[in-house]
Amino acid sequence: MQVTERPASGAGEVAAVAVNGHVVSAVVGLGSTEVVSLPVAGGEPRWTTTLEVEPTEVRLTPVGELIVVDAPDSATDGGDWIRSVLQESDGKLVWRGKWDRDRTDVVFLGGDVVVEIRDGIYDNAVVRVDLRTGKEKWRRAGPDDLLVIDAHRVEAMRQWTGAEAAAGPGVLPVASGTFVETITAGDVVVELDNVRGRGYLLDANTGKPRGSGSLPIVEDFWTAYDGFVVGQLNDDASPGRSVVAGFSVPGFKQEWSMPLAAGTTVDKVKPCGQHLVCVAVDARANDGDKTIALDVRTGLEKWSVGVEWSTEEDWFVTEGGLLFGEGLFGSLRGAQVLDADGKPVREIEEGAAVRATAGGRMVLTDAAVQGGSDLQWFVWVEEVGAAKGTKGVPVGASIPDVVALAGDGVAVVTDDRRTLVLRSGELG
Repeated sequence: MQVTERPASGAGEVAAVAVNGHVVSAVVGLGSTEVVSLPVAGGEPRWTTTLEVEPTEVRLTPVGELIVVDAPDSATDGGDWIRSVLQESDGKLVWRGKWDRDRTDVVFLGGDVVVEIRDGIYDNAVVRVDLRTGKEKWRRAGPDDLLVIDAHRVEAMRQWTGAEAAAGPGVLPVASGTFVETITAGDVVVELDNVRGRGYLLDANTGKPRGSGSLPIVEDFWTAYDGFVVGQLNDDASPGRSVVAGFSVPGFKQEWSMPLAAGTTVDKVKPCGQHLVCVAVDARANDGDKTIALDVRTGLEKWSVGVEWSTEEDWFVTEGGLLFGEGLFGSLRGAQVLDADGKPVREIEEGAAVRATAGGRMVLTDAAVQGGSDLQWFVWVEEVGAAKGTKGVPVGASIPDVVALAGDGVAVVTDDRRTLVLRSGELG
């Protein structure tokens, strides 16, 4: 059901995120940005904070007891990127400062964040920053290297958080905007030095190496998971052929490899289950495109799924199974739920797009014609692993800009800049 509708208080961008029984909304106005906490249970706002920033867009990230508000290209700050950090409980500003646009959040550890800096060629680094003060706790300089948009040098060591594994201390940034996966991170990060072809396992508490070794992989397609680094070998290690290989840490010993047919390319590498990393493979013939699930410990194929989409496939680990489909503009279309053996558990309703996940639930959107000719968009919640859900709630004549989920709360920003707070009850 819809609990709250809040029109935009300013003329600028609107953002919203669901967290801990409330929805945090941010609206950019002239010379300031209003941030407000709206209870999922209904009633008056928990708090309202006004920040002296006027960005071209605004981004909200819940980090434990904090809310991070990113304000790129702030007109009140000479076009700088400004990061503000609020207390989640009362909206109090605890730190505000310039945040270089070349920084990428890698993993959140308590009130800190480990950040990869890609500053042109000469100032690459990995640092740990206290979000409450903006001060660096440690910094490790990287190699002189120019990285393209999709490349990255630093990865958190991800770990499974299912029934047989404990959650790690690290919280990963939300995937694709609002897809919250049930994977956490340990207290180490992997640094790739592609200039020297080496990898380093860094203690996230100190920034010092716990181990190192040869790591000849490309910077575009790799991940760190379950004590292994999995990625595509670079041209020096495998000229003329795409090969996916697994390296164990801390010594970075190559344990296995999976050669692909000549002309076949790798489009994506990321975890997809307990001990599983999936590789999206693009074959020369379109009917050969597929995603392959590899056992990260052995490199053996556990399952594969063929795809026929014009865009790249994507997948997200949830408590209800693996959501798999066509990744398109921050949504998942043509989606299905796969079990641990890659077998379909259920097909998502045709035409519906998955827009957000958290735990074992997901939020979907779709449009329907009402009143003869009027198009209306709807939002509803379903369990990932079972065809149980809520009724649809109308949210306007255009597809919503933002959809986010946490617990039984759903945040929606409509095309006409309204922030909606929705609450789901029992799923039927």
